[in-house]
Amino acid sequence: MLCADGFETLGLAVTDGNPARRVYEGLGFEPALESWTYLLPD
Repeated sequence: MLCADGFETLGLAVTDGNPARRVYEGLGFEPALESWTYLLPD
């Protein structure tokens, strides 16, 4: 469906340890990058 509309890629963000990651990997998603976030103190 997305390919028919001209899309070549699809992004998905999943936190480390999320059990749903296995589902996404089963659908063909592969890890592409790792990201870190710094939370500023109040």
